[in-house]
Amino acid sequence: MNDILVAAEPLRHFVETALINEGVDVERAKQASATLSYADLAGLDTHGVLNLMSLYVKGLSEGVISRTAEIEVLRDQGAVVTLDAHQMLGLNAGHYAMQMAMDKAKQYGVGIACVRNSTHFGAAGYYAQMALAEDMIGMAMTNLGSDPVAHAMGSRQPILGTNPISFAAPVANMPNFLLDMSTTVCASGKIKQANARNADVSGDWLCNDKGEPVSNPEAYFNGTAYLPGLGGWKKSSGGHKGFGLNLMVEILSGVLAGADVPMVGQKGKTNEVGHFFLVMNIPSFMPASEFKQTMAQMLDGYLSVPTFDGFDTLQYAGQPDNDNRAERAERGIPIPVTIFKELNEYAASHQMMPLEEL
Repeated sequence: MNDILVAAEPLRHFVETALINEGVDVERAKQASATLSYADLAGLDTHGVLNLMSLYVKGLSEGVISRTAEIEVLRDQGAVVTLDAHQMLGLNAGHYAMQMAMDKAKQYGVGIACVRNSTHFGAAGYYAQMALAEDMIGMAMTNLGSDPVAHAMGSRQPILGTNPISFAAPVANMPNFLLDMSTTVCASGKIKQANARNADVSGDWLCNDKGEPVSNPEAYFNGTAYLPGLGGWKKSSGGHKGFGLNLMVEILSGVLAGADVPMVGQKGKTNEVGHFFLVMNIPSFMPASEFKQTMAQMLDGYLSVPTFDGFDTLQYAGQPDNDNRAERAERGIPIPVTIFKELNEYAASHQMMPLEEL
C-alpha cells in the first residue's frame, strides 16, 4: 500500500495543534512538535508522527503523561545534574535536560544530565544533535522503564528495552556525524510501521522460539515472534555484545538516573522512563576548527574506500538523515495510509484542520 505525502510544516503544525488540544502548554507543544518533525524529516519515521496518537495523545488523555508537570532538579553538583520529570512529556523533558547538559559543558568542559520519572522522548538523535551548533559532542540515551519489549539470547520472556544510543559530532563542510541506533536488531517502531503498511519485515528482525526468521509483523504483536537484541541470539553473531550495549544504556538511563528498570519492576503507579545525556565541549579539549577538519578528512577517507561488487558504497551515520531532510523538505513526508486516516479522524472529532495530501 502506497504512503501519502504530506508537507513537513503543515504536519508539524498539526502535531502542535493536537498537543495543545490535549492540554499541553503552547510553548511545550511547539517544542515537542519540532522533535517529532525532526524525526519525520530525517527519515526516522518510527519516532515521528507515527507515534502521535498511539503514544502521546493516548498517554495524555489517559493521564499517563502529565499535561502540567514541571521538571525538578534533584541534585546539581558541578558538571552533573539529576532531574525528575514527574511524568511530563519526554519530548519536553529531554530538551530541557540536554540544554542543561550543554550549559554544564560550557562551564566545566563536560556536562551530564540524568532524568527519572519521564516518558517516551522520541528520537534520541534530536537531543544529541542539539550540541552541534555549539561546537560540542552530544550523546543521548533512554531506557523504556520497566516495560521491556525484546528478548536477549533466547530468553523466554522479554527483558530488554530498545534502549537507543545517539552520538553526534560536528564535521567541517560535510554532513555532521550523527549515530542514532537501537540496541535491539531494530526499533520496535519499525515493526509497528510495517504492520501499519501491511508489509513484511526483514527476516533478521524477528524470530520464533527456535531462532528461525519470521517476516510477518503481526506475529510480533500476537506473541508468536520475538524481537532480538542487537546481534541476534547467538554469540557467533555478536548477540552477547548487543546484550552488553543494551545493559550499558539501562545502567546509565535507568539505574543511575533512578528510573524504573526491567527485572526490578515498577516503583510507582506508572512506568518511569529514564534518560541520560552527555555533552563534551570541544574547545575545552582542542580548537573546534581543528576537530571538525580532522573529522572531515577521516570521514572522507572512509568514503573513498571501494566496496566489493554487489555492495553499496560506504556511508557514515548522519549522511542518510541529511539526504532525507533535503528530499522530504521538498517532496513531503510519507505517512502510511492507516496513520493518515487515523490523524484526520482525530482532526474531524476535535474541530482541527485536516491534513492534506500533496
